[in-house]
Amino acid sequence: MGKGTITAGGPAGLYSVTLELARERITAKIAKMTADIAVLTAKIAQIQAQIDAVQAQMDTLAAQIAIYEADRVKYQKEYCAAVGSMVTLISTKETYDRQKSMAVLQKKALTARIAYLGRAVPADPSVAAWCADKTENLTGTVGTIEIPGERGSVLIQPGYNGNAAYSKARDGHLQPSIAGDPSAVFYNWAMLPGWQKWKPTYRIGAITAIDKTAHTCSVTLDAAASSAQSLNINQGVNLTAVPIVYMTCNSGAFSIGDRVVVQFQSQDFTKPRVIGFESNPKACGWQEYWDDSASPILCKNHQWTYRYGLGLDAELCPALPANRVHVRGNATLSISAGILSMTASANSVGSTSHIESCIDLNCSGSDGPYLNSMILKVKSNCSHGAPSTYGYCVYIKDSAGQAQYLAFGGAIGWSILNGVNNSVGLPDGTEKIIDLSIYRPIDPAIGFSQGKLQALRFETWALNLATNTWEIDTIEIL
Repeated sequence: MGKGTITAGGPAGLYSVTLELARERITAKIAKMTADIAVLTAKIAQIQAQIDAVQAQMDTLAAQIAIYEADRVKYQKEYCAAVGSMVTLISTKETYDRQKSMAVLQKKALTARIAYLGRAVPADPSVAAWCADKTENLTGTVGTIEIPGERGSVLIQPGYNGNAAYSKARDGHLQPSIAGDPSAVFYNWAMLPGWQKWKPTYRIGAITAIDKTAHTCSVTLDAAASSAQSLNINQGVNLTAVPIVYMTCNSGAFSIGDRVVVQFQSQDFTKPRVIGFESNPKACGWQEYWDDSASPILCKNHQWTYRYGLGLDAELCPALPANRVHVRGNATLSISAGILSMTASANSVGSTSHIESCIDLNCSGSDGPYLNSMILKVKSNCSHGAPSTYGYCVYIKDSAGQAQYLAFGGAIGWSILNGVNNSVGLPDGTEKIIDLSIYRPIDPAIGFSQGKLQALRFETWALNLATNTWEIDTIEIL
């Protein structure tokens, strides 16, 4: 646990961080020694003044003694008294000299100690550190995670909802040993392995099982040893029913085999929880970014089926030609610059039939999204044809079989559901964020479950000579 300052980075959750070492005690020591040096300097000057005064008396008395000594018979009594006074003055001067020498020595020692601290205090190290969750816009001072309770692996606290901001109560502050008193430093080093084992903070491990409904998992911890004598500091290796607390989706971002950060609440080995990833943190939920490389294109990230025409003929992951434009009758699928475009063109006036161009996600595989937080994000552009048009919509069905059309504009008449207008028919290319919890059937007790999707379809329809185009930049489910 410690304190760091972000200096660069962010994409994918990887940052450059300067670890800020606690220097308060060192600063306080230097300030105290500097003040003591000032006191000693004044004391030395005061003692020197006393020495000078005594020396002046000794010089005067020495001249008098010389006179007495020239006629000792006449000045026998005065001579003896003067010599006695000289002995006293010499003793007094010697006392002042010793006091000055001690003060000078103390001043030199303090000056040398200050110089040593200036040389020996380590510089704040700069490290590459992953944020434990996929927060890519961190700045300023953040709390750091040191595993296993000392500077081995360094990560940044999960950043979601401002959590990564430095908190002294939670994060503490790493202090160089030179800042401590020798006895305290020895005690801390002697106690380090025991503290790491019986008062654990964080560990790294791998998920071996996961319960998406309960948002719990089983974790096998990595071996962990203290820097002191290489002692084993794990109380155990296999953890079960470990809660996952992660951004907005908890277990939704994790899979078996993921290497994760385990936090022990209140430093209690019986209270573990998974709070993030060791590296390469995953976004919360499921994302689709279209690839613009060689075909087949549609199924690079997830498996889609393209449906087109009046009878909705189907084609699994069509391999696009060199120009990346796939034409099927009055329907067109293309990908360019990372944007998927679906166009439907009607070909008769007054017809009650319509032409569709749509994509269906195969939700049966392990990469099928979960509606853990009931949020759908779509960044897209819609263009409407004339003289008549239908529009754009999403069809979604959950694992319980509950289904709903979510209208995305046009003349389809389904833009308002449960009092909320979800139309994005304007050609502005902005991101639409949809809270799926508002889309419920008439019975409010029945709605989308928080389980896995059973069906997800994006459709554009055209009627009566209209041509409608839906350009989809990204899709994300949280």
